[in-house]
Amino acid sequence: IGQQMSQLPLDQIFAHENISNQNGFVIEEGTRPIDSYTASNLTTAGYVYGIVPVGKLNVSGGVRVEHNIQRMDSQDDLKKIKVNNPLTSVLPFLNASYQLNKKLAVRTGYGRTVNRPEFRELAPFLFYDYKMEAGRVGNPDLKTATIDNYDVRLEYYPRHGETVSLGFFYKDFTNPIESRTIITSDQPQFTYINAEHATNYGVELELRKSLTGLVSNKVMQNFSVNLNASYIFSEVNLGKITLAQDRVRPLQGQSPYIVNAGLYYQDDEKNFSARINYNIFGKRIYSVGDVLFPTIYEMPRHSLDLTLSKKVSDLLTLKAGITDILNSAFHFYQDSDRNTKINSRDHEVFAYKRGSLVTMSATFSLHKDKK
Repeated sequence: IGQQMSQLPLDQIFAHENISNQNGFVIEEGTRPIDSYTASNLTTAGYVYGIVPVGKLNVSGGVRVEHNIQRMDSQDDLKKIKVNNPLTSVLPFLNASYQLNKKLAVRTGYGRTVNRPEFRELAPFLFYDYKMEAGRVGNPDLKTATIDNYDVRLEYYPRHGETVSLGFFYKDFTNPIESRTIITSDQPQFTYINAEHATNYGVELELRKSLTGLVSNKVMQNFSVNLNASYIFSEVNLGKITLAQDRVRPLQGQSPYIVNAGLYYQDDEKNFSARINYNIFGKRIYSVGDVLFPTIYEMPRHSLDLTLSKKVSDLLTLKAGITDILNSAFHFYQDSDRNTKINSRDHEVFAYKRGSLVTMSATFSLHKDKK
């Protein structure tokens, strides 16, 4: 009967009566000690913060000190594996702003942050990534990354609620965590590594602007636009890591450009609002290659979201939305000719669509007037 059941159509094969210990499919847990772990993460921290206003100059800053203990117990086929990473981090931060006039200000800042490995990134066993149809193996030797962040911005406020900001930023990474491709068969498999050092720097433009007062049409005055765009230069130094394809290259996961744009509509008289958001990012490294397997790149992808909201009464608000209207495919190519560019000579290794998500909701608010 097992052979007969395995040939049933998809709409029948998983029927309730076919799941049976006596005469059907049996579902059992398959976990073993070598593919599980127990883990904990404990953070204790404190901070000192202060503000010093001096005329048009405001200076604020302080320091946060935290002690983190990350533990994990697991094992492989040969031995038990224990991760015990106590780490004390001193994280200073400093911000200064100077008000040139009522509408124009200059801001600068510095802050140190940390990026700890996730438990799955530390776990020493293979687990399956169903989205990518590939295996992933953790690395119990991963270190916590430290990032020093610097930025300076010129901000202009044309009117209340409106902003035009141009900023320059620089980020310095020590031991950044990256995804790396390893070879076990014809199919790629992924693990995690620490690069020795990395830097990101670039420029960011932010714009929030309303059309109120700029056009005569009453409907058009209800519109406003938001724009956030960044152009980023990124560089990683792998240090003494062996089998590296490129010892100096962009940071894994970092796009050279990112654009987020939004168009908003707000009609207070009719209690109706709508917004549409657009996003695109530049080609970025999905997994770092080596001399045996090329680097895999995730290609640019357009994304569009729509949200509508209508307040029917003081008690009822209706909302509807569509996430990822375009349903553009995710494309991943390996750099077969190893020239850091994707062209007709390179091969696609993954592609999928996740579909559009439609949501609808009704919110009821019950309240009593206060007398």
